[in-house]
Amino acid sequence: MQYDPRQATANRLAGLEKGSAIVWIVIGSIQALSGIGLCAEEIGAVGGPLIILGIWNIIAGICGFGKVPRIRQRDPAIPDEYEGITGLIITGIVNLLFGALIGIAGVIFDFYVRSEILGNRQIFAEGDQPIAASASQPAAAAPSNESKYEMLKQLHELKTSGILSDEEFAKEKAKIMG
Repeated sequence: MQYDPRQATANRLAGLEKGSAIVWIVIGSIQALSGIGLCAEEIGAVGGPLIILGIWNIIAGICGFGKVPRIRQRDPAIPDEYEGITGLIITGIVNLLFGALIGIAGVIFDFYVRSEILGNRQIFAEGDQPIAASASQPAAAAPSNESKYEMLKQLHELKTSGILSDEEFAKEKAKIMG
């Protein structure tokens, strides 16, 4: 398996989206449970909407998990799904209105994920051709020290985010170093 920095970037972006999905499920669970607690204390005017908001955020998290494999596969439609900010703004306002400030942290993280996806739009448009030369192509020139450094940096990010095991990291590092 040849190291493909575009695929490494796609894997990193998928990890960010997975993190966002987890954040929303946790936030939604906290909100829903808080709302249930408020309803039990007969403060239903706040508890009911908080339960609904929590369920909405849990569903958003579940939908985020659905994007993870599509990001890894570098689906060309993905960047367009992150283009608009209306949904993020509405989510932020609704979370703020119902006193669920914790939801604002999720929105901020989603803006970061959006920025990363859109900043790497090119990996979704370049198809699945690996960067390394195939058997039918002439061998590529050896990467410069600077590009080796960038490749190693991306590998390290994949390892620290849990996408690559120590063994996979060592194997890919050896390939880069030649």
